[in-house]
Amino acid sequence: MVLFLPFLIGGATGISIAFVGAAFPILISIIHAMGEDHLMLPYMLLAYTGGFIGVMLSPLHLCFILSNTYFKIKMPAVYSLLWKPCLILIGCSFCYFLILKFYF
Repeated sequence: MVLFLPFLIGGATGISIAFVGAAFPILISIIHAMGEDHLMLPYMLLAYTGGFIGVMLSPLHLCFILSNTYFKIKMPAVYSLLWKPCLILIGCSFCYFLILKFYF
C-alpha cells in the first residue's frame, strides 16, 4: 500500500507534487491508525520512492515526452532501459527502510 498508492498517483499525473499532496495525507493517517507513528520516516521513504518511480515511468511526465520527441526515440525503447534502474531503486530503498525500521 505504501509503495502502490504513490506509484499509482505519480503514474497517473506525472508530477511529483501531485503524488505527495494526494497520497501522503492518506498514508500518514493510515500509519497513525496502525500505531506506528515512530516509523513515519521509513514509511515515507518507501512512499516517496514509489511515487518517484511512478513519475519516472509516467507517459504524462513532461520531461519524458519532450526528451523522447527531441531525440526521436520511441517510448518502448526508453522503458526497456528504465526498468533496471527502477528495480535497483526499489531494492535499495527497501533495504534502507529495513535499516531505518530497526533503528527507530
